[in-house]
Amino acid sequence: MEPLNPDISLYVHIPFCLRKCRYCDFATYPLRPDLMDPFLSALETEAESVGAEVQGAVKTLFFGGGTPSLLDGRQMGWLMDALRRSFNIQPQAEITLEANPETADEPRLRAYRNAGVNRLSIGAQTFDDAALKQLDRTHSSEQINRAYQNARNAGFENINLDMMFALPGQTMRKWQEDARRSLSLDPEHLSVYNLTIEPKTVFHYWNRQGRLSLPDEDLQADMYEWTLDEMERAGYPYYELSNFAKPGSECEHNLRYWRNKPHAGIGPGACGYLNGERTANTRGTRSYIKRIEEGRDPIVERERLAGKAARAETIRQGLRMRSGVPLTEYARRYGLNLLDDFQAEIEQITRLGLTKLADGALRLTRRGVLLANEAFLRLLPESALS
Repeated sequence: MEPLNPDISLYVHIPFCLRKCRYCDFATYPLRPDLMDPFLSALETEAESVGAEVQGAVKTLFFGGGTPSLLDGRQMGWLMDALRRSFNIQPQAEITLEANPETADEPRLRAYRNAGVNRLSIGAQTFDDAALKQLDRTHSSEQINRAYQNARNAGFENINLDMMFALPGQTMRKWQEDARRSLSLDPEHLSVYNLTIEPKTVFHYWNRQGRLSLPDEDLQADMYEWTLDEMERAGYPYYELSNFAKPGSECEHNLRYWRNKPHAGIGPGACGYLNGERTANTRGTRSYIKRIEEGRDPIVERERLAGKAARAETIRQGLRMRSGVPLTEYARRYGLNLLDDFQAEIEQITRLGLTKLADGALRLTRRGVLLANEAFLRLLPESALS
């Protein structure tokens, strides 16, 4: 049986945005100033409830959204104080906040830094102003540069840039220019995501109507492979399929997700994984506030993973990382030999050239990195049913 781990990560979802982007399917909603105070009050109440159940130390804290940088300095200070009252947030905890460039003015960022936020993730997406308009982002390329400088001036020494490729109409050359502009700013970390057309988004409907000219699969693969090589050359080796960092600047919060460690989530649509159970809160901001005010649980989905299903998820998540799944860690966690536990599946994906055993860990090969979903599908779901 897996031993209990008292250390957790905490995710706080701030759902408000200036405008919902055309590709976004997150639990986000246009800013309603009249809902902000009731929302923060509900968030405090949920934090008290979850904190009472979680006795362990909080190693990492992540404010995601939405646009958490819509909170002003006073609101962020108040929220951090509320979270510290409910959770045992460690003095050296990594505390990340997602910020959009148009809201990242220096006084606001300085207030965040004073409140304890020590890592900033700037949602740049692209430096192509025409592409930003098509995505329906509310910032410009110049605002990205300004936000980055504001963050440095405010004292942030750990900055991530979120970037996207395979955008409508994007060529290899355009993506290369984008990537190199992000590198020229010299951030500690880069998250690089392939645009995915999600159901019920504006882009989903446009794509069905033939209104989007997306790069074909071969070009998308070429873009990703070029990114792996270019980031490596620039001193940002990938440590997870979509994440690149200078050595020592990997995101600890996300590493804990990929290692399938316990985490709590509060806020609309927030997900948690505690005591072997995965949970998800109601996505609607109004319904979230209403449930909290009525003393009801905001959780609307529960799933308990056990046995081989839980172990398969640990493997799938671990394979996303360059370090892979260490055999000794798997044995310590589950009391089983990984190569025996998933013998048939591992033999198959290794035969296909997707995985290898290296330095005491099961890892994706370069081919496996490019075809990661193929490896994951052969581990799940059929092999995770028992």
